[in-house]
Amino acid sequence: MVYGRRFLAEAVVKPGAAILFCLGFGLPMTLFGFQCLELEGRRGANGVVSFRLTRYWLGGMLSSSRDVSGVERVELAHTRTTSGGRRVGISQAVLVTGGGRVELFAGASNAQEDLKKRVVAEVDAFLKDFRRSEYLGQFRRRSVFGWAGLPFVVLGIIGLLRWPWVLYRKAHDDVNGGTGKRTPRGQGP
Repeated sequence: MVYGRRFLAEAVVKPGAAILFCLGFGLPMTLFGFQCLELEGRRGANGVVSFRLTRYWLGGMLSSSRDVSGVERVELAHTRTTSGGRRVGISQAVLVTGGGRVELFAGASNAQEDLKKRVVAEVDAFLKDFRRSEYLGQFRRRSVFGWAGLPFVVLGIIGLLRWPWVLYRKAHDDVNGGTGKRTPRGQGP
């Protein structure tokens, strides 16, 4: 059975491009907007503070961990970026070490300032209280970016699940001259 250009366009290229767009646009936004952060802090005998920073996505199916040592302070870093031709202020909670800054959440934004301020306040309280040797903080980010990306992810997954059916139907239509009618059993071409 030979499939022509029409089949490739209708059954492979168009649905594939739509699925790729939906997942390519929606998945990063959903991962960026819905994430969990776990901070485990320890103060060594020498007074040096280190943190284990773990980010979770998709209910814990994806995670990334990083150890940061020599933490001197925590701050809310503000930056300006251009969006749609205008300057927009964004912020990010960061750990400051002698070697630079480490972002706590994946990606800076102008959403959920209260969450970022709470993270900074809790970590700062731990850093300033020399009697405390350990800290554990868990934070959930649920921002507008995650909600905006979620419908695209759902459409992409539905398209991905339907794709085999589209391939089957288009192949069947090509076999029957594009009529969309089924060939009675035993009377195939």
